[in-house]
Amino acid sequence: MKVLVTGARGFIGSSIAARLSSSGHSVVAASRRPDEPIEAATDIRALPNPDAETDCFNRLLDGVDHVVHCAGAAHDPGGTTRNILRQSNVVLTSRLAEAARRSVPGRFVYLSSIRAVAAPSLEAREIDDDTTPSPGDDYARSKLDAENGIGSVYGEDRRFVILRPPPVYGPGMKGALRQAMRLASLPIPLPLAGISGRNTLVSVAALARAAEYALLAADAGGRRFLVGDREPVTIGEIMASFRAGMNRTALIFPVPDIVLRAVLASLGLSTIWTRVAGSIVIKGARFEETGWSPDTNPLLALRALAAAASGHAATRNANDRS
Repeated sequence: MKVLVTGARGFIGSSIAARLSSSGHSVVAASRRPDEPIEAATDIRALPNPDAETDCFNRLLDGVDHVVHCAGAAHDPGGTTRNILRQSNVVLTSRLAEAARRSVPGRFVYLSSIRAVAAPSLEAREIDDDTTPSPGDDYARSKLDAENGIGSVYGEDRRFVILRPPPVYGPGMKGALRQAMRLASLPIPLPLAGISGRNTLVSVAALARAAEYALLAADAGGRRFLVGDREPVTIGEIMASFRAGMNRTALIFPVPDIVLRAVLASLGLSTIWTRVAGSIVIKGARFEETGWSPDTNPLLALRALAAAASGHAATRNANDRS
């Protein structure tokens, strides 16, 4: 089975490509840098620009059985313009889906985001696959628009699956979870134990399994799924797990929410409060009902991740001193 993976150099795309390759599938990587090798790929092709000629997309998909589309502009508050988000996330996705519907016999799997449905809220919030989408920013709207574009392209044809992951953790992770692990490495107490907001995460390994499973799962076609670890976690639990993996004392203590909020406000950082204290939990297991299995112990996985990362850091430091 030959599977095209876009974004195969990225954090999520590279994990999906590696998973597919290890399962015996032939991976065709679509990249802006087709001359540079990608370990899991048997073939690397140029990823067309959103405004490229139709023939460019046709050549990209020549001989391909399925598509896993991970490429696009990442969530970067204040750092990505609305036009870039639209071109990278909406137009490119629609062009690729149009070409895939014409020439690819199998599935088109799109890696969207939980943010297409909802953003973290200071009020405890649970969502499921029936929740009416309410995207909270330009990035989230671009992901939902991309989803809807795929739906319009395929219509009654059910050869597509849309996955909506929450924040993803694993080796090479980026964004807020990467920043959190860096913060955990500092020997300072953190006033996070009193923050009760819980969030669903997903490991990159589980997400790669989900993408592979979505290619062939009989009951998944033509549907959109939230995919996440089974147990939600708090920011305090995340930091304590990171520090446990680093063989550090947790040093996590409670401070009333109102105090933390006031301190951040005094520093002109009020917008950070929702990112730290916000909550969004995936409720229900619609994708599990089709046969996919999530990870069940994210805190143990986060601890192992930090242990591996700190071990690698220690090795690098030792090599630097030698």
